[in-house]
Amino acid sequence: MTTQKDELARDIFLADNSNAAPGLMEKEWDENPTTYSYAHHIAEGLIAKGYRKPRTITTAEELHALGHGSVIRSEQRHYWVAHKEDGEGGNQGWAAAGTSRIPTDLSDWLPATVLWEPEVAA
Repeated sequence: MTTQKDELARDIFLADNSNAAPGLMEKEWDENPTTYSYAHHIAEGLIAKGYRKPRTITTAEELHALGHGSVIRSEQRHYWVAHKEDGEGGNQGWAAAGTSRIPTDLSDWLPATVLWEPEVAA
């Protein structure tokens, strides 16, 4: 199973060696990824500082599960912020840059990349 740290380390390694012949460094990494501990150390440090790989949501259920204040970007490059209100009906709306609240579930804007989510209480 590949972890987030492993994926990030691979991306760091490939970016660091981007001037190599196409496919060469992917093969090198796949044959012995533990040789390149520097990439793992960098990945570990970035994750410790709060780096999280952006995720893509594709369903209305994933969209509705986002917390108040979450920020998404649609493929059309529109940015939206979730506004959830507690109480009767659990009203949820969205706001886009420079506009008032838009009462839609934004399903037509999916898929979207989650750029920020509030911390989940443990």
